[in-house]
Amino acid sequence: MIVEFLEGGQFTLGFVTNAQGARGRMEVMLAGGRSLAISPARILVSAEADDPGDKAARRAMLADLGREREALAGGVDLDTLWAVLEGEGPEFGYKDLAGLSFGRQPGPDEISAILRAIQGDGLLFEFFPDKARRRDQGEVDRLRRARAESEEKRDFLAQGAEWLSGSEKGRVCPEPEGAERALGWLMGYVLDGEDSQKAMEAKELLSMASFPTNPAGAFKALVGVGRLNRHENLPYLRLGFKKDFDEGVLAEAAHLARNFGLDAGRRLDLTALPTATVDAPGTKEFDDAISLEPLGGGRVRLGLHIADVAALVPPDSLVDRWAMNLTSSIYLPEGRQGMLPDVLIETHASLKAGEARPAFSLLVTIDGDGRVLGSEFRPSLVHVDLQVSFARANEMLENGEDSMLGPLEALALKLLGLRLAKDGQNLGLPHLNVTLNAEGLPEIRLSDDGNRANVMVGELMVLANHLAAKTLMEASIPCPYRYQLQGREVGWSPPRDMGERDALALALAMRRQTGRVGVSLEPSTHHGLGLMPYTTFTSPMRRYLDLLVARQLRAHANGEEPPYDHQAMMNLAIPAEATQRSIRRMQNDRQRYWLAWYLVPRVGETFVGLVYDRRGRRARICVTDFLLEIELNNVPPEAQPGTDVLLKLAAVNPAPTLPGENGDLWKFELVSLP
Repeated sequence: MIVEFLEGGQFTLGFVTNAQGARGRMEVMLAGGRSLAISPARILVSAEADDPGDKAARRAMLADLGREREALAGGVDLDTLWAVLEGEGPEFGYKDLAGLSFGRQPGPDEISAILRAIQGDGLLFEFFPDKARRRDQGEVDRLRRARAESEEKRDFLAQGAEWLSGSEKGRVCPEPEGAERALGWLMGYVLDGEDSQKAMEAKELLSMASFPTNPAGAFKALVGVGRLNRHENLPYLRLGFKKDFDEGVLAEAAHLARNFGLDAGRRLDLTALPTATVDAPGTKEFDDAISLEPLGGGRVRLGLHIADVAALVPPDSLVDRWAMNLTSSIYLPEGRQGMLPDVLIETHASLKAGEARPAFSLLVTIDGDGRVLGSEFRPSLVHVDLQVSFARANEMLENGEDSMLGPLEALALKLLGLRLAKDGQNLGLPHLNVTLNAEGLPEIRLSDDGNRANVMVGELMVLANHLAAKTLMEASIPCPYRYQLQGREVGWSPPRDMGERDALALALAMRRQTGRVGVSLEPSTHHGLGLMPYTTFTSPMRRYLDLLVARQLRAHANGEEPPYDHQAMMNLAIPAEATQRSIRRMQNDRQRYWLAWYLVPRVGETFVGLVYDRRGRRARICVTDFLLEIELNNVPPEAQPGTDVLLKLAAVNPAPTLPGENGDLWKFELVSLP
């Protein structure tokens, strides 16, 4: 006997060699010679047949019968059969359908043919092993449309795959029609991974083009067709920012710059005060200046003058909305992207030397011990006399070159002492600057944030931000207060005769144990600074949150209603802080990426590492040449915090930041102990 059944979705013929096999199963031999045990319930068609004898003859008989039935199925007119059955009911047995189709009493071959035709067509009838269901016109139309779309998609994928694979191999392939659609799938997969709405389509396209079916494969494909470059900043793309200002924003910025009046009559004239700015080299955004006047009796008046961006950029203007979306200036090894157009930064918004510029000044009266006796905020005009970099200011302090900076530093140190007495911190850690040279290669430079000039300016700005928060709190004006939770204790004690390396190790460990920071509309303690309350307003050109605070302060100083109530401030400040956190992560990722490229040619070299924390046999180590922090296991106990170890750079992998991939960019191995 010959039986027919479905195996793997395919019609399969078998010659019965044992009708009563184990567990009630039927043993059959297939056309390929393989034996199989099947349940009788799986049989769709059966027919008596003489046994031709040997195995080869059985196989030939099955193969011939399969070809005959397939040819017979090819002649079935399903369209006519479907039309004839309209109104006759939804379900039909295959014997009846075979009789209608062939116009005669059907045998096993005819029944097999109708089974094969209906299962192969899958359109007019729905196939079931024991019957067929006639689909109505609406179902058929929907299926036809779906099939057409599927065929179109297959053709589209095939063309796209050929284009991608050809480009990757260096062949010149024409860009297929609708290529942007396929590129959109791949871009979404690169940026969002499995969360992308078109991840399945992207993987199908990559598979057809013989690329890895993961975000790395999508990235490689997009680089191959020139849509991305090999060093593409993917975290930036995920943030969705535009790289260039819209034309409308630039036009409005130019209009604001042209039509801004100094309004000198309503500003406190401070242009006679000797005033200085100290900034990073090459900065365009001179947003804060400092001055100091002796008042007698040991008292001084400290002037902290901030660029009056709040007067220059109206709320809800095009420029303001752009700044609100970007939330801050972005500094990357590849370059800077300003929060505000340069036409504003290079004119009224920047406190450039040698010109009268509008400012918003905090004037603080301080006694000889550094205690604040009184303060006021005033719109002002200032004239910057000294404009230097941090490095130059530090040289001047070291050499005693300028009488203006020395007294400012002395005051800053008094303020720092008072803050440290309240359990505040001054870590003064250096940080790494990574830039790209004219050839696009990374260069590194360590800057010392603990030098005298940095400490001076930093401490004065901390005071300004604290007094801004205090002023708004006491006036019950909504403000985005900055807080920092209490940190954990460092798990080791420095020696009494603490040296430079011990001090650095302690500062690194303290930074690692600092508490979480955030923004709230309720005043809270900033434990890292030892102050309550605290906010920031000293960088309104560079941070949108600072601009919001500056607007509130300016309105208060002018006796006006603040522009933002509690709800409006919350709607603006909380999203802005979240975006700024993402920007900080992106900037850090980008710096690490280019540092990895800088280290590629140095694989195999040895470097000094400073142990700054450990838990059991696990140690945290800073490779101090690059301020690169790593963690190593199985470190011997003699490598205690504050000691140096020798490390070998074993491997570097400067890979783009792709979703679902968290591999280390570098690997160091312990070479020797102190």
